[in-house]
Amino acid sequence: MTRFYKNLNARRQLFLCLANVFALTLLSGNALALQVNLSEPVAVQGKPKAQKGARGEQGGKKEAKPAPRKLSEARVTELRGFAKQHHPEIMPLLDFLGKERPKKFDQVMNGLNRDVSNLEKAKQKSPEAYERGLAAWVNQSRIQLYAAQFKVAADKETAAKLRQKIEVLVAEKIDTRIAYLEKEREAVLEKAERIGKSIETQKSTREAMIKKRIASVTKHALKMRERKKSGSDKEESVKKETMKEEAVAKPVPDDSVRNPVN
Repeated sequence: MTRFYKNLNARRQLFLCLANVFALTLLSGNALALQVNLSEPVAVQGKPKAQKGARGEQGGKKEAKPAPRKLSEARVTELRGFAKQHHPEIMPLLDFLGKERPKKFDQVMNGLNRDVSNLEKAKQKSPEAYERGLAAWVNQSRIQLYAAQFKVAADKETAAKLRQKIEVLVAEKIDTRIAYLEKEREAVLEKAERIGKSIETQKSTREAMIKKRIASVTKHALKMRERKKSGSDKEESVKKETMKEEAVAKPVPDDSVRNPVN
């Protein structure tokens, strides 16, 4: 019985070490890998180095880190469901952190929440970007799990097998990125070819297009002039007719009245 408890304690310590290592690698790696795969700008900022000999107000003691934000139970359930669906191998570690290291669990959930939120935004813009980002997340998460297991491997043989798995995943990640860039290059070249053809067409039809545009513009102007001239002629004709009618209607003055005989 004593031996059983010793083995159980050793197993617990091993699992704790594995969970802590995985949590650290998960926080530092996944979000960056996801952003790169989604072709978004990434700003990587390192922690400022502490100056040697500098002391704080409390005799050089480190400031306490703020507690990680606690997500709602509903969101944690969603994130656990996401992890279980796409990388079920990490569920034992998440369960262990949730029971034994709640603060570390909250940190991991915050990191996972950031990644899943980015994927949800990508899905709204482009299903292709979502699938690419999801594949990147799964790949990176598996790399981190094997890396954590590698760090606590009990023997060289186990470490060698884990290293081989990591190598396969890293190669897959790089090959996927190369394939994506090649596809992007093909799209850019096709667009450049279309633009080149459009330029050549514009050059070859330049004179004809100039004449056509000038004819179109002047034709419209001529029509406006004709309409204006037609309106003026009509107005003048109406004016003349009006003057004639007024002349006919006006009585002729009588000379006898204007020059009476004495």
